[in-house]
Amino acid sequence: GNRVRINAQLIDAGDGSHNVVYEAFKFGRHTMSVTLNGAHISGSPFDVMVSPAGTHAFSSSCSGKGTFSGTAGVQNTFTIHSRDQYGNASLLGPRDSLLVSLSGDTTVDGVVSPCPGADAGTYSCTYSTTKSGMYSLFVNLVQEGVSNAVQGSPFSVLVEPNVTHGPACVFSPASGIVPGAELTATAGVPYSYIVLTRDCYGNPRRSGGDEVVVRLSGPSDVGGAVHDNRDGSYEIVFTA
Repeated sequence: GNRVRINAQLIDAGDGSHNVVYEAFKFGRHTMSVTLNGAHISGSPFDVMVSPAGTHAFSSSCSGKGTFSGTAGVQNTFTIHSRDQYGNASLLGPRDSLLVSLSGDTTVDGVVSPCPGADAGTYSCTYSTTKSGMYSLFVNLVQEGVSNAVQGSPFSVLVEPNVTHGPACVFSPASGIVPGAELTATAGVPYSYIVLTRDCYGNPRRSGGDEVVVRLSGPSDVGGAVHDNRDGSYEIVFTA
């Protein structure tokens, strides 16, 4: 990896000894050389393992689709990268915690867990809501009872509806169709109705592409034309 040279400060104790003061910012194994008149003293060079400092909220970050997009009714996921103030990966301390909440039409808490096999300081978070719409995703590091947001928090998340669910789809109120009531038509007269698609949680769909088929059965079978408005609604036209 990259080699970083760290200069140390020597403080003469006045008794033939010197105190050595140095500050390292990079996590990992270092080599410390101590020389006198150009020659290493006994034991030099020394191996020094530098550990990360405590986790720092403003240096920690998030990544993944779940920070900006989700789907209603599924487990949406993103990754939290905990870092110390120098950018080193750091594990949460015994009294540290990560709190995640998704706030909008409803509020739900996220579930945070370490990522098995991943680098230190990597945590997975999942959240789920059955209500589509815009949400704010809050990710906070809590230390000693003090809560601070990580980089970028709160995030703006658009939770999209789930797939279209036929039994949840309805006619537009403007169509004048009353569920369960008999529909009357006049022979030779064209009729137009709007169908609004929904997912299984009742969320309005916002895109088209579904296969919608209309057929009038009776003394004669009549097929209808379907126009996809590409906004989750479909215009049905047929002539009795």
